[in-house]
Amino acid sequence: HPYTAASDTFDLVSSLIANKAMAYGESVASNPMDRPQIRAKAVTGRTVFVKERITRTSGPTPMVALRVLSRMIREDHVKNKYHSQKFHERKGLKKKRLRSQRWRARFKHGFKATVSRVIELKKQGW
Repeated sequence: HPYTAASDTFDLVSSLIANKAMAYGESVASNPMDRPQIRAKAVTGRTVFVKERITRTSGPTPMVALRVLSRMIREDHVKNKYHSQKFHERKGLKKKRLRSQRWRARFKHGFKATVSRVIELKKQGW
């Protein structure tokens, strides 16, 4: 049948959309405590649990859990980040510092490889 501006197809479409929206609203939990808790803080990922076995994020006793936490903090360089973020650093100085740190890391890696090679050759009698 032909379309007229006075036809009720608009009402049909709007009622379909309203029904879908109402069904979705009912399916989503209205209680915010039923929703999953999202922790987006600076300490996310550095939570250590006291459980019966040692894993990357847990320890059997509080003392072991504290050691696991201190290892995680050391690996994440939290102390260095804290001190570096205390004051503003100019862009050029930051580039200079990062270049120096990369060079030191490369040099350390190469030096360790050389020392291990020297020790290996000494064991062989060179």
